[in-house]
Amino acid sequence: MFKVVYPNAKDFFSFISAVAKVSDIVTLNLSEDGVFSRHLTEDKTLMALAKIPKDVLSDYSIEKPLSVKLDITSVKKILSKAKSKKATIEIDETESGIKIVIKDEKSGTKSNIYLKVEKGDVEQINEPKVNLSASFTTDDKVLDIIAGDLSLIGEEMKISAYEDRIEIEIDEQGKKYFAILTKDKSLKDISVESSASASYSVEMFKNAVATLRGFSAPITVSFGNNLPIRLSVDVPSGGQMTFWIAPRA
Repeated sequence: MFKVVYPNAKDFFSFISAVAKVSDIVTLNLSEDGVFSRHLTEDKTLMALAKIPKDVLSDYSIEKPLSVKLDITSVKKILSKAKSKKATIEIDETESGIKIVIKDEKSGTKSNIYLKVEKGDVEQINEPKVNLSASFTTDDKVLDIIAGDLSLIGEEMKISAYEDRIEIEIDEQGKKYFAILTKDKSLKDISVESSASASYSVEMFKNAVATLRGFSAPITVSFGNNLPIRLSVDVPSGGQMTFWIAPRA
């Protein structure tokens, strides 16, 4: 039997919603280190990875490592009820599946939901093993505005890193868009080991940014020369949500 208690049901809902961008079935892996969920699109162009270490959980106990497959539609309907940041979520194992308990300290309400799930072995986490030479952190709102502007122009964006700045541009169908991000204005942090440039899908970038905004936290972006781009947030209630997007040829 296992028990998982996360301190913020709203953020947990954001984790599930993020993974739902990639798969209709969410696999929660319960390991000795905590809970994680990794999903990859069939064409291998987009990966979502949620990590919740056991030390950020209010309670965590497992008899043995295992995985639990959840239907995303059912879970989202349940968790969408957790609007308050004061609500906690508890997941307990039952003979036929799991029990989800949502407690809202603000309203004093408590909801119990039982779901049938498929249990199996823990999956392995395999993130791209690449050396990303450029990284920057900025407010989620900044990237959201840029992503929205890019989507009005075309389908493929180019992002470049230099010692003191990040440049994001698009040039399609006679239209151009160009943004420069520097530490003294838009960036909280920037680290560039070597200059880098790569192109990515505007739609995937925009969707990743929009999803990560659900956590209301700064977004860190890392990339390299013609390498996958990594967008991640450190979730305020604990854990990390990450998207990997493959580069365009």
